[in-house]
Amino acid sequence: MKSRTIKTPFGSLPDTDLGVIKIPKSMEAFEFYLQLLHKSLRENGVIVCGFMTKYFTPQLLEISSRYFEEVEQSKAKKKARLLILKNKKEIEQQAVTIDIQFGDKVYKQYPGVFSSDHIDYATQFLLEHLSVKESENNILDLASGNGVIADHILSQQPNAEVHLVDDSFLAVESSKMNVHEGAHFYWNDSLEDVDDGSLDLVVSNPPFHFEHETNIEVTINLFTQVQSCLKGSGRFVLVANKHLNYKTHLDKLFKTCSITAENDKFVVYECLK
Repeated sequence: MKSRTIKTPFGSLPDTDLGVIKIPKSMEAFEFYLQLLHKSLRENGVIVCGFMTKYFTPQLLEISSRYFEEVEQSKAKKKARLLILKNKKEIEQQAVTIDIQFGDKVYKQYPGVFSSDHIDYATQFLLEHLSVKESENNILDLASGNGVIADHILSQQPNAEVHLVDDSFLAVESSKMNVHEGAHFYWNDSLEDVDDGSLDLVVSNPPFHFEHETNIEVTINLFTQVQSCLKGSGRFVLVANKHLNYKTHLDKLFKTCSITAENDKFVVYECLK
């Protein structure tokens, strides 16, 4: 059996004859992956990109044309198409990080990480109403994105041991650029790396979009894991869109669940184990 090597976006790729991309929802992420493959592609190499026809956007062609002379679409089959890229252009590689100003700080993140041009408004609302207690020393930022929540926590509690978990490799690597002291980073879609009964506080702006799909089942499963990882006196503070009505689910998992802040769009919950 031939060996396989799994590469991260930040490792050097071998010279390649054929690259394959499943086109993500984020066009910034698509261009980022395309840059990486373009760099390693041999002169006569080909990149094949797959996407569902209903998600087509002219940006796909615009981005692809920056890197390749020949950009062709296949006929649709089972509501899907292929984008076939040939004859790569000689281009100058661009910077891969994005700067986001928030307050008096600039946060860096990689393309494709949630909310690429500003700190999303739900997170901003959460941070306005988040107060870390002096007794809370072991803290988790769940679905941590670029790490802005963890950074805010450390500004209030500099000696805290903070853990950041996200299922996006690019998000985890982004957070490493923004959060340094006392932080532990985990690339995972669960809390299996966190011991049961170990956390004083969990803070989150949990996801409910997964690429083009809206799915709160994944989120509810994370809530169950949070409950297990909290100490007996621990609390879970999260922000969510109002229409998701998470309180119905949180009431079943936690001793108490109260609304500590809300506006027309968002609600902040505090849950006690």
